[in-house]
Amino acid sequence: MIRITESELVAELRATLAPEAPPNALTMAELCEATGLGRSAIKVKLRAIRAAGRLSVYRVRRIDDAGRAQIIPAYAITPAPPNTDQRLKQHRRPSRQRS
Repeated sequence: MIRITESELVAELRATLAPEAPPNALTMAELCEATGLGRSAIKVKLRAIRAAGRLSVYRVRRIDDAGRAQIIPAYAITPAPPNTDQRLKQHRRPSRQRS
């Protein structure tokens, strides 16, 4: 018979259900606050980063304004190798020309 404590069981279940997010993983709200950009702009940038193979998505627990625990996505971005960030530059909108 295998002996396991309740805390060991809980730790194993947590490890199986979702990998622990690294400290640099940020939620959409945290990304918006950190960058000053809106959700739509962040989504466009995250799509480009995902297409470049540099985005990891985790599920993290956060407490909302009402005090309820929520499980929401958090995004960790792997730094681009030097001089290979061309895909992201292609997704920038051209600046408007005023007449």
